[in-house]
Amino acid sequence: MVLTTIKNRLYRSWIPLVMTWICVSSCSLHAQVQDLNVDLYYESQTLGSILEDLTLAYGLEFSYGRIPLEKSTSFRYQGSLDEAMATFFTDNELLHKIIGQHIVLRQDTPFGQPIRGKVTDVNSKMPLLGAHITVIGDTQIGAITDGGGFF
Repeated sequence: MVLTTIKNRLYRSWIPLVMTWICVSSCSLHAQVQDLNVDLYYESQTLGSILEDLTLAYGLEFSYGRIPLEKSTSFRYQGSLDEAMATFFTDNELLHKIIGQHIVLRQDTPFGQPIRGKVTDVNSKMPLLGAHITVIGDTQIGAITDGGGFF
């Protein structure tokens, strides 16, 4: 009983510290991106090689699904890294969102075009029933998977 009480007190005392750390760490990348001035110049390079260069040069981490990494593009920008990324991703029809230490990318889908997919368990590869899917940045658009894991 005493051991359980001590564990509960320790657990409750650490929650505010962990939550503060999560908030500070998720804001740090956004502050780093906003404050950094860059001079970027890419001529006829693939989107994948540009993302790799940004990762190596500025310590940024990207997460993405199906985006055209082999697409050749050119880009020149001087100014803040935040504005450079916004311009670059818009020019290449990509949407981005900073979440914690990651920049999540997705292809910009024209309004009204249906988005379909299948959700499966990572280990068993079995379809997941009732998984909630939402569009990044817009929790009003979403779906729930059916018995086959489709949405």
